[in-house]
Amino acid sequence: MEDGAATAAPFRLCREPASDDSVDPAPVLVQFREDTTGELGATGLRGRLEHQPFASPTRMNLIWVMPAEGGARVDPDAPHTVAVIAGGEPVDDVVVAHLTEVDYVIAADSGLHAARRLGLPVDLVIGDLDSVDPDLLHQVDVEVERHPRAKDRTDIVLALDRACELGARRLIVVSGGGGRLDHALANLLVLAAPRYAGIDVRAHFARAEIAVVRSRHDMAGEAGTVVSLFAVDGPAHGVTTQGLRYPLRDEALESLSSRGVSNEFVGGPASVTVAAGTLLVVRPGNRVAGETGSESRARTNRDEVNR
Repeated sequence: MEDGAATAAPFRLCREPASDDSVDPAPVLVQFREDTTGELGATGLRGRLEHQPFASPTRMNLIWVMPAEGGARVDPDAPHTVAVIAGGEPVDDVVVAHLTEVDYVIAADSGLHAARRLGLPVDLVIGDLDSVDPDLLHQVDVEVERHPRAKDRTDIVLALDRACELGARRLIVVSGGGGRLDHALANLLVLAAPRYAGIDVRAHFARAEIAVVRSRHDMAGEAGTVVSLFAVDGPAHGVTTQGLRYPLRDEALESLSSRGVSNEFVGGPASVTVAAGTLLVVRPGNRVAGETGSESRARTNRDEVNR
């Protein structure tokens, strides 16, 4: 934020980012040193930068929080369903149908742009704010939580953790895809982190749909629609499927294995259950079994024209 504009802007105190998974409820206004040496910095890989209590708004890069007029739309202490909207390529409009019962919306940095394109009112913008348009931040009534660029968690993970702290029981992550592969891998794998085990986690990455399964997942699809199962954080045991072409019956899926790739719906309802372990159930969304790449692209283009 520009130095002269900071003193005139309304603000309230922002919570200091915690140094671990715990949350300090005491609000403080903090400043992070701007003179860093990149992500490695003086403190090592993703080391914690020193911070100081607020002293002078003319000399410090403040973390400002801009409150929404009238307060939050729902009780922020216990929203049932929280949507986390990420940046990247434009999000497919069909995703909106999955967001009709969302209670609270968190934009991860430039996810604010995606949320506005989808017509979603945002409750909180969180991240290092290196990709969101600062002018847009000043145009909208939204709470903003800024973190330093040299940090241990991606912007999406910051948003997930904040949703967890709010007491969310269901999480829907939305991203248009694109961007860096390492970020995409980190953000997909973290969905299955043990700290979210008590939350129903779903995601939409580009056209793909992902569900984190620790017990049972019910779904439906047209015959031939592709679905893949991946064991994460170790092997998954007692995996049983129904309604899929290649059934599993109380079997094990090893982590780092391709055995669960490219299964297919037989048409209608289907389910996946797991006795122990965690699965990512992925519906790529772009291809029906048996299609070549060119056929899939042609069908996708026809769908876009007819939409």
